[in-house]
Amino acid sequence: MVRCSVFALTVLLLLGPLSGCTLYSEFKGTQVASFELGDGPEYLDRGIGKGTDATDDRLLSVKLIDSTLDSVEFNDWSGNQDGGDAFRFEITITDTGEAEAPSYACVLATQGPDACLLAESVEDGVWTLDESIHLYEHDTDICSTSCRLTLTVLNADLETTAEEDVNFISDEHDGNGPITHTYNVILGQDDA
Repeated sequence: MVRCSVFALTVLLLLGPLSGCTLYSEFKGTQVASFELGDGPEYLDRGIGKGTDATDDRLLSVKLIDSTLDSVEFNDWSGNQDGGDAFRFEITITDTGEAEAPSYACVLATQGPDACLLAESVEDGVWTLDESIHLYEHDTDICSTSCRLTLTVLNADLETTAEEDVNFISDEHDGNGPITHTYNVILGQDDA
C-alpha cells in the first residue's frame, strides 16, 4: 500500500507543473485567406524548389485560393503597415541545428529586398485570387542542400502584437489538427 501511495505522489509531482498545458494549440489569430502550392516551372516539384549552391534559387511558389479581404498587399516590414491588409512573408529554416533558426523577410524588389525576394505573377503590389507568387533567394544561399522551410504570412509582428489581434494566411485547413499560421515544406537537393 505504501508503494502505491509513493508512486501516486511521484506521478502527481511530475505531472502537476504540466496541468493546463497542451502540446499542440490552435493559433489564436484569424485566418483570412488560404493558399496552395502554386504553379511553377517543371524543375519545381509541385511549387517546391530545390536547394543548390546558387544564390538565386526559387524556393517556393504559392497560389491564393480564397480570401475574406478585398485585397492582400505585401508588407514592407517597416512596421508602418502592420495591422491592416499588408502581410509579412517570412521564411525560417528549421533544421539547421542552430540554437536560433535563421529567418528571412521576403519582400518585393520595389521594397528593397534583403535575402529573400518575393515576385508576383502580375506586378501590381496586390496578391489576387488564383495568382501565384514566388519566393526566391536574393544574393544569399538560404538553402544549398535539402532543408526544412517554414513559411509564415502575418499582417503584424508577433513580438509587438498580441496573437489574437493578428490575421494570417496559410494553407487550406483540412479539418485535421489545429489551424496553424505556419506552412512547412521540405526542399530537396538539386541533382546537378
